Amino acid sequence: MDSHRHDSSADHGDTAVVTSVSDALRAVWWIPLARGIVLLVLGVMLMMEPLAVVETLVWVFGVFLLVDAVLAAAQGLANRHQEGWRWWLIQGAVDLVFAGFILLWPGATTLVLLYLLLVWTIALGVTTIIAATALARNKDLSWPWVLVFGLVTTLFGATLLIRGFGDVATLAVIAIVFGVYAFITGALQIVAAFSVRAVARDIDEALQGRSAILDAIRERTPEREVTDEAGSGEPSAGSPPMTR
Repeated sequence: MDSHRHDSSADHGDTAVVTSVSDALRAVWWIPLARGIVLLVLGVMLMMEPLAVVETLVWVFGVFLLVDAVLAAAQGLANRHQEGWRWWLIQGAVDLVFAGFILLWPGATTLVLLYLLLVWTIALGVTTIIAATALARNKDLSWPWVLVFGLVTTLFGATLLIRGFGDVATLAVIAIVFGVYAFITGALQIVAAFSVRAVARDIDEALQGRSAILDAIRERTPEREVTDEAGSGEPSAGSPPMTR
């Protein structure tokens, strides 16, 4: 009786933990979705009319960084019970610093703006990689997507910063490349967001006993048993003995 009660309480505790994980995933999945949509819009604008956009949308870049700072801070606060949640706050602080530079720099040229954006890209990538390692230690299911985003961001920023800028034609190409980067990383964020939501949905269905994965396992188990019996050649219980 005591062992039965102990098992029941343990199962209830495990269910509560899994439910809390599902609730946490549902609470934060929209944040990378919002960041991805903002990056997609920025990327499309840069690829459509690169130099004109870079020269005239200083305020757009500044507002973009402010919005990203708010979303990064929200993601950190939503994960404040996990290890490494402060790195999201640091990422938001980095966004705020560069937003201040872009918005308050008097008469910033196209070259200055691009350099600021590339340095911000490297800083964003490094903090994201560190955040991904913290999520991996915490066994967070979204850490691979966060790591990919950080690596792509860091490599992109470092490569363009090392190559440097030349004439106006080169600036136009770099602006287009930056637009492609924003589009790709935005798509990664959106895929990560829907992956997190799918995991939360699968957890809820599993707790309710209607998981598609569990149903597939149950369907395959009898077939596997029949196959094993046929392959072993051993008679099943109740079958007549073989005669020569």
